[in-house]
Amino acid sequence: MAFQLHPDARDWFKKVRGKDGKGKEPLETLFDVYHMCFVLGVARGRFEPLGDSGDTFMDEFIQRYRAHHLLMIGAMISKSLERQGVAVDDRKAVVKEVERFVDSTGLGMILKPDGFRELNGYAAGGFNYLREELSGPPSDMVFLLDRFYLLLNQENTQAAVGPQL
Repeated sequence: MAFQLHPDARDWFKKVRGKDGKGKEPLETLFDVYHMCFVLGVARGRFEPLGDSGDTFMDEFIQRYRAHHLLMIGAMISKSLERQGVAVDDRKAVVKEVERFVDSTGLGMILKPDGFRELNGYAAGGFNYLREELSGPPSDMVFLLDRFYLLLNQENTQAAVGPQL
């Protein structure tokens, strides 16, 4: 399995993504786009499985996200437990779900196919939510980041994601 974007996301974000990959634009890489969508999907509780339609772009966390991969995985697991109605104090059920998403028997946490599917589902849900809330593809980064901030902080946003995301 791998990281997958919604099939329309690459084209939808093209006007605000880094042009040459050398600068420090906020959405310099496809993983930056993915992360933005994932954060919004988890924060809004939007999960939309991609099935076989996803746009595969990466097999692992890129370097600048490796320091935060556990936070992303933890947010995904927390939101998935909530979505499935698993109580966090039900140790057996929680362990079962964690083991379904990640392999933690070696060094660190390695995503299993179900973990990728879950992360990708939240990224797809976040993309669709963003697309619903904007009138069209963004052409200005300042506008996009402003709208993202407002959507992320709406009054009824669930507090599953910390301020670092």
